[in-house]
Amino acid sequence: MADILQLPDELLLQVQSNFYLADLEQFNLVCRRFAAVSYRRCKQHRALRRKYRRLDVLDEKLGWFDHLVAVLHNDDVAHYIEELHIPTAEWYWQELRAFDPSVLPSEADLNLVLETARQSKWISEKDACGRRGAARNMREFLVEIEEGDQDNILAVLVPLLPNLRKIELPAMRFGGLKMGSLPGVVERIARAAHTAEQFPLHDDLPLASLREIVGLNLKSNPIARLGFGVDFRGLAPFLAIPSVRKLWTLETHEPMFHWPLDLPKSRVEEVHFLESSISEQAARELGRAIEGPCVMKQDFLMHTHRRHLQSTGPREHWTNIEIPYEGAPEQDWTITRFGFVQELAPPPHTLTIDPGPLHRNES
Repeated sequence: MADILQLPDELLLQVQSNFYLADLEQFNLVCRRFAAVSYRRCKQHRALRRKYRRLDVLDEKLGWFDHLVAVLHNDDVAHYIEELHIPTAEWYWQELRAFDPSVLPSEADLNLVLETARQSKWISEKDACGRRGAARNMREFLVEIEEGDQDNILAVLVPLLPNLRKIELPAMRFGGLKMGSLPGVVERIARAAHTAEQFPLHDDLPLASLREIVGLNLKSNPIARLGFGVDFRGLAPFLAIPSVRKLWTLETHEPMFHWPLDLPKSRVEEVHFLESSISEQAARELGRAIEGPCVMKQDFLMHTHRRHLQSTGPREHWTNIEIPYEGAPEQDWTITRFGFVQELAPPPHTLTIDPGPLHRNES
């Protein structure tokens, strides 16, 4: 210890420049001299964690562009981003230009973002699709970034976040994922992660810490009760990320679904559909794409689906599907159901459990 204490402050500062907050706090506890040396850097990292832990765009003039530039200028920023809240609002610079030209990005920052997009191995021409629809080539993808397309900027930002643990996804007014480019990027990362498990690679893959997906946050979209949530097709690339274990989504009404053939199976363990009316067939199709074990739950609100239930008439509704172990066949699943009567009375308290064989409806 005496030899370490004899090191000059400049060398100690160089050593701690490789530390993040958790290591800095341990370094700070060694002795008073270490605490004095690391005080300023600890204070800076605590401020970074407070500011960037949950990323939003509500207070940013240039939307996700400001956050992307912060990440590119300071590697420490990306380390502390753990949650990503993507609102349903669309932001475009050409709309802002008419009110305040000063909010436009500097040429240096714009060139830095465009160069990062060009060098990203997770963006391809087939994935590049912005608000105009499918982009013809990478040039159009970059042009849309220059015009302020937030979806394309997100596609560049997300793979740069090594500790991202939670993503809150937006939904379109009448259902579906309100994004174009990011799902393609996530799908490519999911396939690469699956290949890396079979043939280990030395490179660290993005989204390795992602654990939770949330669809259609009602607190950020108060009119969501009148619409529909993110659909299964939009969620599939995110569920295929090997580290994802939990899905919460609202207002999902999926009649049928087929898991994309080129996506690996999901390892999600907990799926919760709030205020939803997903058919049992669609739920089983999703279950077949889950390795297991997994529990899927569906909650209903009577007033939300009154018209829907009146149009379909009385029928069985599932509330729980349990896949008990990895690779469990459907005959080993447990499904809990309850039925609505035609008068739309509250559901009975007694649930009927059907643990028997499940036969796929081939008609």
